[in-house]
Amino acid sequence: MLNMNSSMMAKIVCSISISYCTMIITTFAQSTSNVVNLAPGGRVRIETHLTCEGDGSDSITYSQCPLNRYRFPDNMQATSMIRVKTPIPPLENGTICTWVTLGANGMFQGTLASYSVGTNYNSFTILYESYDTERRFRMFLNSPGRFVYMPLLKKNLTHLCVSFSAAGGYSSLYVDGKFHNKRNFSDATALQGGGIYIVGQDQDTLAGGFDQHQALTGTITNYLFWKRELTSQEIEDIAKQCICPSDILFTLDHEDVILSGNVTAIPIKQCPTVP
Repeated sequence: MLNMNSSMMAKIVCSISISYCTMIITTFAQSTSNVVNLAPGGRVRIETHLTCEGDGSDSITYSQCPLNRYRFPDNMQATSMIRVKTPIPPLENGTICTWVTLGANGMFQGTLASYSVGTNYNSFTILYESYDTERRFRMFLNSPGRFVYMPLLKKNLTHLCVSFSAAGGYSSLYVDGKFHNKRNFSDATALQGGGIYIVGQDQDTLAGGFDQHQALTGTITNYLFWKRELTSQEIEDIAKQCICPSDILFTLDHEDVILSGNVTAIPIKQCPTVP
């Protein structure tokens, strides 16, 4: 235990499905005991490594989110896309998080996710649509499309997370780390594995049938996918602190994707966060 006269807080975040957490704390101060007394104005440096464990089969750690950034052309092009090379397993739940930035033309719209298996071309699809009077996601989850309405995107970075549960029959939208909206999918079923996952184009045939009017425009940063529903606290920490759970299914790291058309990889050195 640390006995401190100045304010300090160590924050532990765990998924509700996790049974316990352990935190290792290393202190640096003029003391050799495990109790550190601080005079007014004193300082202590605490380094933490957080490990959460469930039933023994999974272990989750929390660290800085992986960095990636891609710019899509402002003029919608049916040839510009990112194809994920990571094999997709069967999925009952999942979460996608990414930062989005308007293009030079002041627009962000198009297909954020398109997952197709066999002849089911809309196994999982997220389309962002922007009109004069409304902005919305059109989502498919092995079911007819549903609309999830959302606020106007900021000119600079906006953080978006979309989680889904086929078993629960719903999808949730988070904007800048805060819950925004929820949509029921009572007829949703689990996603089959082994399909093709594309960012930037909507598949109307397997790995094809692209429509330029559904092409992605703008920039995406730190696009990440988990094969579970993240908790609201985990999503807030991603947006505000760039702290990510380690059990990521895939990122858009350069070695894990295939770029086509005029998608440009942009170097990124600093993780964005919500002010």
